[in-house]
Amino acid sequence: LLAELSARQLRFDRITGAAPVVPGSVALALKDVDADMLCSRVARHVSLSTGSACTSGQIDMSHVLESMRLSSAEARSVLRIFCHRYHAEAEIITAADYIAAGADRSRLVTGDVRQ
Repeated sequence: LLAELSARQLRFDRITGAAPVVPGSVALALKDVDADMLCSRVARHVSLSTGSACTSGQIDMSHVLESMRLSSAEARSVLRIFCHRYHAEAEIITAADYIAAGADRSRLVTGDVRQ
């Protein structure tokens, strides 16, 4: 999935670095993307959420992301994506298409956080 997102010129940072994560999950900070808006655009097609697992859907910044020293704007660009071992390659490619297209429509114009 990460290779497919990169191939679509989507700029992201894997926020967990080399730390162990739940198999099939990845947490990304998408450059200048409003992750809540992206989720609302593509959640019907792709298994994803915003923030950290312990505070998904809450208004306040996650204490986990805060402890990772992410700024408020960076935290609002964090997206968690989930895959499982039964996903076919075509499904991963389709998910990357949805995420990249949704990210293009969910960009923060000024880089400021919208409420």
